[in-house]
Formats: sequence, C-alpha cells, structure tokens
Amino acid sequence: MLVGPAASATEDPTALKKFWESTQKFDNLLRRTDSREDVISLCDRYASLLKTMARPDAGNSRFLDDAIHREISRTNLVKAEWFESPGKFARVHLDPSWIKSGQYKEASADFRKVLGLKANHTASEFRPDLCKGFGVGSTICGKPWLCPLKEFVESVAEVKSLRANTSRVQVGMPGFPHSSFFYHSYDGDFTRKVGAAGGRFNRMYVVTDGWDQVVAVQFTCESPKAASYIKHGGIGIFNYVQFRRKGSSSAHVRYFTSSSGGTTKIHTLLVDGGGAKEINVLILPQPTLELVRFNLGQP
Repeated sequence: MLVGPAASATEDPTALKKFWESTQKFDNLLRRTDSREDVISLCDRYASLLKTMARPDAGNSRFLDDAIHREISRTNLVKAEWFESPGKFARVHLDPSWIKSGQYKEASADFRKVLGLKANHTASEFRPDLCKGFGVGSTICGKPWLCPLKEFVESVAEVKSLRANTSRVQVGMPGFPHSSFFYHSYDGDFTRKVGAAGGRFNRMYVVTDGWDQVVAVQFTCESPKAASYIKHGGIGIFNYVQFRRKGSSSAHVRYFTSSSGGTTKIHTLLVDGGGAKEINVLILPQPTLELVRFNLGQP
C-alpha cells in the first residue's frame, strides 16, 4: 500500500529529477551569494526557469506541478527575507545518487525491522523532500533540524572533556541517503544528554548532510552494564551510523525503538561472551526518518 500525497500514475522521473536538481543548484548558489542585489537577481533567474518548467504543456503530474509552484512562492520569500533569517530557508543537501536500495539486503531488512516497516515499494512521486512542509518545525536534541554542525556542538559544550575525534566519514548504512550523509565523532561524557540507562555514554556521532547540517545523532556506550529494557532480538546490525554488524556466531543484538514528539530513537545492544559490549542510541528526527523510509521502500 502506498502512502503519500495524491499524484498521477504517470510521473516522469526525468522531469522530477530536473526539478530537484534545480532546487539543489539554487540552494548552492544562494549559500555563496553575499549581497541583496545578487540574491534578488538569482531569485529572478530561478523563478523564470521554474515558470518554464510549470508551463501548461509540460505534462507534469499534479505532485510535480504543486512542488514547482511551491518553489516559486518560496523564491519570493527568499528575496524578501534571506538576509534577515537565512536559517529559515535551510534545506537538506543530497547527492544526485541518494535514492538507492537493493544493496546489503540483510542490513536493509534489519533497518526495516527496528523501524517497524514492511518491504513495500514506495513510488518516486512520494519522495518526502519534495512534499509540502518537509522538515518544517523539526528539532534534534533541542536544536532545529539542519542546524549547522558548529552550532550544534556548541550546544553540548558543557560536556566534560568534549573533543573531536576524526574528520567526517561517509555514512554507508543502506537506507540512509546514498553518498549524502557523514558522521563526525566526539569523545566525552554524554550520559546526561542521552537519557537512557546502560552505563556511561562516552561517544557522540553527529550525522550531517554535505553542507554539515545536522540530520541525526547517535550516542554510544562502549563499556555498558546490562540494559534489560532493550529486549527485542533477530537483527545483526548494532551500530547504524557506522554500519557495524555482529562479528561472531556467539554474539547477538537486541533492540528497542521508541517514538515521541516527532523523534524516533533506536536503542541497540551488542552482547557477546555472556556480557554487554556496546549500546547505541540513534536519534532520528521525523524528516530524516522519512528519507530513510523512502529509501528502504525502493526496489
């Protein structure tokens, strides 16, 4: 069963891709434009292109036509408000190849299982990033979704011994947008930030898009105690950000998933040799979850 906005059954994937690529190109140029006059000029050129895409004889589906007209209206707002509140216009930056499935079937099945999803096909016209209101009002750990990485890290600056561990690393877990998300590793004591039992959470992985805007966070406890509340079994992936699977037949992975206030948390516990080895708490804001759901629904 398909769930999403009404759309024709004859969506042209080429037209949809052309429109999406135009939004990404516009956002990229806008981020590099530093004068009001140049912003207005950029918006006017872009609006002209959009109006060409929306001409009556273009044969667009209702979904695409609605998306184009929303984009035209958004362009007028950018002209009027960009310099006063640029954060209002933040959008996720995705790689052209971000829609991808069919790889690592066992890992994809694990992701579906912890999220309670069935392996249903999701048609291209239901892609969430082009839907009305996508990401509006979403937050992550008290900060806006797509908050700049530096601003997000500063919000946990009181964490004892906070320090960056490595440069950003690409997230390879199937389900996350392909070649689009990266994680940044930080050491410290994040236990009070996690709000979960199991021990001292000593690592934070901040997941960002290509423009270093925050889309997800994972907290990790590498020396855990027992965590009886994480009780469901039948999966092998215990770290979704780093795409890590249990390494031996004697190991097993348990999980617990909860949702509240537009945020989904996936708790995973790796157990081996009779003891707990690692706990991860992955925090997915609603728009990031929608991107993952869409990708996991591709054939």
